[in-house]
Amino acid sequence: MRAVEEIVASLPTTLPTDHRFLIAVAGPPASGKSTIADALVDRLGQNACALVQMDAFHFDDAVLLERGHRDRKGAPHTFDVAGLRLLVEALRLQPSLEISVPRFDRGLELSRNCAAVVAERQRIVVVEGNYLLANVAPWSSLAPLFDLTVSLDVPQAELKERILERWSGHGLDRAEAERRWTTNDGPNATWVQQNSISADVVVRLPVPE
Repeated sequence: MRAVEEIVASLPTTLPTDHRFLIAVAGPPASGKSTIADALVDRLGQNACALVQMDAFHFDDAVLLERGHRDRKGAPHTFDVAGLRLLVEALRLQPSLEISVPRFDRGLELSRNCAAVVAERQRIVVVEGNYLLANVAPWSSLAPLFDLTVSLDVPQAELKERILERWSGHGLDRAEAERRWTTNDGPNATWVQQNSISADVVVRLPVPE
């Protein structure tokens, strides 16, 4: 995958010894972050590289319902940003420490705690998520923690079609999928595009293979 090779080419020839090397892969919903991040981890080798998902820091539905935010799940204010930041800081600054990380289960629509482990030998960590490069507090506290930043640039029309297809795959009809795009996914995509800092590497669609 050419996009992954472009990212790999931006890595230093020698990794730092005092901290883990953290790579942010950011972009709007349905831009392909998970695909790129998974491919990057595979390319670098799972013995050397680990994955952290921003989506694993969704507030649980019980919290979102209590706060009246369930219909906006996935919006910037529906994540535990402080918890994500603490994990990223620990991964970066304590490279000899083995740390468990959560995973978001899309089938269950919730996070599973301690679902994976970042081992001491894994000196590179890929963190993927929509808002990692946001310049709005509290998200803006994350960007300084990354050694390399990657953003995915996808036209809004393409994002919309991907989102509609995603919801169709979950059994929703076109009208409901359109409603969710208009009320939540679309605004979230626009927010990312309008409130993110420039990245070291920008991957634009389409990417020639």
